[in-house]
Amino acid sequence: REGAAPEGGWPAVDWDFTQREIAKAQGLNVDVDWSNMTDEERRRALLDEELVHVMPRVSEANSLSQEMERNITFQTMIEQMVGPGEQEPHSTVIVNVRDAATGVDFFWDKQKFINRVFLMREMYERVSDGLLDLSALPKEEDPFWD
Repeated sequence: REGAAPEGGWPAVDWDFTQREIAKAQGLNVDVDWSNMTDEERRRALLDEELVHVMPRVSEANSLSQEMERNITFQTMIEQMVGPGEQEPHSTVIVNVRDAATGVDFFWDKQKFINRVFLMREMYERVSDGLLDLSALPKEEDPFWD
């Protein structure tokens, strides 16, 4: 029957589901069987998961920066690290934050970046509602600055 719900019903469509579908369309492997993976395949799958969470937020942060004329750009990067007590390097997602006016780069880890995006959203809402004048905002209160 055309248009009928599949057996078990339709999946819940939320933000995470949508981002995973976009990531699949872009070639990232997000539907993984962890039990049959090698250690290297697991590391790659975890990196793909990080990218699925960070990349859309980088686009959002760039849009917010442009909309509020902050002159800051964001770019997703992958960094190779060797942690304390580790023998092998592992990859992790970081965000390059560039002040276009000065050319200064900052590097934020995933969690710091995600936290800052939430603050950017709040700042945008306050600016849109006329509750915040960006010209009077001290740098230490600006989520775009480090």
